[in-house]
Amino acid sequence: KIIGCIDILRGYPEKATAMLGLLLLSEKMQSQGHGKAAYAALEEFVCRWKEIRKIRIGVVAENASVLGFWEKQGFSDSGQRKRNEEFISEIIILEKQLRAGVKFSDYFSDQKKPLIQPELKTARLILEPITEAHTQELLDLLADEELHRFVPYEPISFERQKERCERWSKRRSSDGLEIWLNWKKRKKSTQAHIAHFQGGLKSDGIASIGYVVRRNSQQRGFAFEGLQAIFNYFENDLCVREIKAWSDTRNIASHRLAKKLGMAQVEFLKDADFFKGATSDEFVFSKIFGTNSAMEMR
Repeated sequence: KIIGCIDILRGYPEKATAMLGLLLLSEKMQSQGHGKAAYAALEEFVCRWKEIRKIRIGVVAENASVLGFWEKQGFSDSGQRKRNEEFISEIIILEKQLRAGVKFSDYFSDQKKPLIQPELKTARLILEPITEAHTQELLDLLADEELHRFVPYEPISFERQKERCERWSKRRSSDGLEIWLNWKKRKKSTQAHIAHFQGGLKSDGIASIGYVVRRNSQQRGFAFEGLQAIFNYFENDLCVREIKAWSDTRNIASHRLAKKLGMAQVEFLKDADFFKGATSDEFVFSKIFGTNSAMEMR
């Protein structure tokens, strides 16, 4: 049963704006929360348009109840006014900013722009941006050779780990072509350091991810919980368009996690690497944000 309709124009009146022309509900369905729910679904949908920074709408000035509704949805007066022959009163242009942060592209277009990496929190975890001060904790975590069975990595010295943490803390590669984001993960309940997460981001909007979880903390959902927070940050704050992961074909647990995160296997790489005396085949997993989304009103 159709109870209403929405009309929205992408990229109008400028590329970074979506113009909401209409949100209409049948009279019997009004004052029941359907309007609020419909707008929330719309905003979620529009946020998947990576170039859109704000939504605007025009409201007749004398329509106080409608103005109040949009203010409750987070809209504010832009200061602009329009005239329309159909209405005696002027039209107030309201706007809502969709993202308070900056897009990943802003960091590549302005190499001097400070790259602020946030602390991320979940129900059980705190993800802290890695600095030189985390050297010993990471050294202890990565000393377990069993964690590196499927990757070309060997435990390193304190000095090399310190240099690596110092490099990571700069958030950019030396040539400026890639953003590096590394988090140390600890449990809220015990403050124990249990994992390391890493994300790389290039100017094409494609991010790569990797992670290591302490063996006594595996199979408890910590990897999924932490990566889900990072995925949300990449999508909603940095406006990344795709995340990729490369995984040894023997790493079944990693494949299951990728699929649980909504990633799909998109490629098979034969003899992708050689380490520990043998070749390594790899699967490539990908998640493209916004491609499987659809908004329906019923």
